[in-house]
Amino acid sequence: MRRIYTIVCLLLVVLVNSCSKKKISQDPALNIKEISTLQINTSLSEEPNLLLDKFVDLNSLELIPLETTDQSLFGVINKLYLSDSSVLVMDIGMNKILHFNSQGKFVKLIGQYGKGPDEYLDIIDTRFNKFTNKVDVFDKTLKLISYDLNSGTVSNLKTRFSEEFNPIYFCPVDSNSYALYNHFVVEGERLYRFGVMKNDTIIVEKLAFNHERTDISSTASSFYNYGDTVRFFERFIPVVYSVVNNSISPKYYLNFDNDNQDSIAISNPDYYIERKQNNTKEAWIDEIYESDQYMFLMYSVSKDVERRCTLIDKIAKNNFNKSYGEVKLQGVTIYLKKIEENVIYGSIKAGEILKIYNNSKLKDNYALTNLEKKIIDLKLGEYNNDLLVKVKLK
Repeated sequence: MRRIYTIVCLLLVVLVNSCSKKKISQDPALNIKEISTLQINTSLSEEPNLLLDKFVDLNSLELIPLETTDQSLFGVINKLYLSDSSVLVMDIGMNKILHFNSQGKFVKLIGQYGKGPDEYLDIIDTRFNKFTNKVDVFDKTLKLISYDLNSGTVSNLKTRFSEEFNPIYFCPVDSNSYALYNHFVVEGERLYRFGVMKNDTIIVEKLAFNHERTDISSTASSFYNYGDTVRFFERFIPVVYSVVNNSISPKYYLNFDNDNQDSIAISNPDYYIERKQNNTKEAWIDEIYESDQYMFLMYSVSKDVERRCTLIDKIAKNNFNKSYGEVKLQGVTIYLKKIEENVIYGSIKAGEILKIYNNSKLKDNYALTNLEKKIIDLKLGEYNNDLLVKVKLK
């Protein structure tokens, strides 16, 4: 009798657990023919650099030196945000968010590293929220803090993400809603990769995992803005979505090397991971920036240590059959950071500036480009912050 009682109890436990387990809504395979396809050739061009000169209006070229002080010194521009009168720089490695004015003069640090309620620990992601004019900071404790851009003080909006949805990236979609991208490790009730949080509640979940655990290296960010539209992508699946009405709608299929697929199993990341591990031509998406005509894409090819970049003509739907190692403008290496309202924003590192100085002094008859002349006229020091470049697309 006791044995029967034990068995019944065990059955009840199993039944309760199975009933309480969250039902996963699998996303159907995506029909590629129903969305716009952009063709991308991953073969490296004979010209090693993507030359922006023919794509931009050189007369619109502007340089913004970001003031270098003990407080404003940073190492890397991980993210760049701009408003009418401000430039915001995020350096994840130094846990710094720096506020400069539109001429590059340092204004203040946004927030402070620490364990206090109004401080942040290691930054995971940050955004300038144009709907609230706040700087939203998300740290490793799952705390989201909003700082007023003008005063730098903490606003009333402060929340912690649910343990059920542990995002690594977020993006404001309106004044009280955020699109979220979940951590790649699936544990417990954390079963979806994309979600929308409104007023501290997860109201939408999409892109379900179809297995118990996945570990995938992350990209620089899974969200970017194209005008007023939020775009979303995953590093391992070649699809770009628009975030519309608190959900996602497929916008582009990135067809690398004429991969003739009819559909994409968007709920099966393992399929793509396995393909990329076994195929040297598989691409991993790192960064995307977009204008009305062009899409700039930074990506890696499996088993290839070098990242590649390309410029895709969205109207012609191709990348001119070329990929490149670096981006250059008038002979100067720049790192693209943003495309906004058909204006390219990039940075020039101190090492590149020093090289320009040395070339102008050491090489006989060295013909300086207009950009190099402008850089030399600024008389920047060896340890200056990155120099911002602003130029309009044609």
